[in-house]
Amino acid sequence: MRRSVVVLATALAALAVSACGGSSSPVSGASRGGAPAQYNGKPVTITFWNPFTGRELGVMNSIIADFHKLYPTISVQSRGAISDNNIVAAIRSGSPPDLTMSSSADNLGEYCGTGAWINLGPYIKRDHVNIGVMPAAVQNYTEFNGDRCALPDLADAYGLYYNKTMFAQAGITSPPKTFTELTQDAEKLTKFNPDGSIKIAGFVPTSSFYENAAAHLAPLWNAQWDENGKSSLAVDPHWAAYLRWEKQLIDFYGASKLTRFLSGAGEEFSTNNDFETGKIAMELDGEWRVQFIKSDHASIQYATAPAPVDPSQPQLYGGGYTTGNVIGIPKNAAHPAAAWLLAKYLAFNTSAVEKFAQGLGNVPTITSALTDPALVQEPNFDTFLKIFGNPHTASDPITAIGSANQQMFQTFQSRWEDGSLAETGLQSGLQGVDSQINAQVANQTAGQKVP
Repeated sequence: MRRSVVVLATALAALAVSACGGSSSPVSGASRGGAPAQYNGKPVTITFWNPFTGRELGVMNSIIADFHKLYPTISVQSRGAISDNNIVAAIRSGSPPDLTMSSSADNLGEYCGTGAWINLGPYIKRDHVNIGVMPAAVQNYTEFNGDRCALPDLADAYGLYYNKTMFAQAGITSPPKTFTELTQDAEKLTKFNPDGSIKIAGFVPTSSFYENAAAHLAPLWNAQWDENGKSSLAVDPHWAAYLRWEKQLIDFYGASKLTRFLSGAGEEFSTNNDFETGKIAMELDGEWRVQFIKSDHASIQYATAPAPVDPSQPQLYGGGYTTGNVIGIPKNAAHPAAAWLLAKYLAFNTSAVEKFAQGLGNVPTITSALTDPALVQEPNFDTFLKIFGNPHTASDPITAIGSANQQMFQTFQSRWEDGSLAETGLQSGLQGVDSQINAQVANQTAGQKVP
């Protein structure tokens, strides 16, 4: 499953205004900072909302069936195709499900910051759960301001896919390890039509293409989104370095030629994906592409590798970007104690995590599952397991405004990429985005209230 990075500004802003809803239902002790509720062993049916559909929902339900065997007095009603909008609406109604899953960890700042998802810290402490079994990046994207209101359930890791046939034809013997090498390889791999238009692009650098969002490249440059609680796009020089690199490669193609080429790009999640059809030689993508290439019966010969990094920081190579699903217990959930047992099972039971990772083709979120023979036997997939476990792998920080900071940067970046913004305006432009982000964070933080 590919994770969502959609900003839910309207729904989450409303949640910040009133996380309580209109219900007077009892709240678990954990959400009030007291002792967590203890499951009493009596038969109970809990509701679990998740984003899965079709085959993926079937895999999830099979794991829930395994949970029921372990806890026969807890029945689970699983409902798929749930979005964050659905979750927020249910919480505001005062009658939420017992357990929810969001595919966008970016929104955790809202769930934690408003108290809409309860603090799981007391449960974790009571049951002596070892959070250290999760890689550091996962620990970071499951808490906000010290409040761990979520647990993980599978993740995505991002790396480089490259066409081995095209590499051999161009005399390239190994994947690029730095962005300088990536540019050099992209230029060698690019082919133009007689009229000068692009026939095959070595690598498309624009942020709007497939998985090229700035958040996915930031760890490769060690570019930090904030410093001491303030947006640091202008303060951290790695952002400007990243932007200058992508602009250099855009200029190689010609902005207008690249725009024309991208107007004919295939749908990312289809058999017409440009990498799968041989229209591009390299791409940044998640581990799920391995399974897509198989199921799409794509005829390309390919390999995977960690994504290239800032040439001035070669020690970053091997890491990358990660994010994942997050599970939380809503405030006013009817059965928080039983819901906690399911959440803990999904997040920390090694057999459950391995089964889910195998079924969905995603990365497991506990270290004990990263060596699962069923996962590592596929070399192209094993690349992403190694990226995920690398200490330089990171996620974007959880903020009070969700991914709105990324959207503001994206708007600025689009102007930079199409030439609307000159080099002389780069630094002042980044400062302007910082100011916008800081203002929205301040407004949102002031509006949040813990019920």
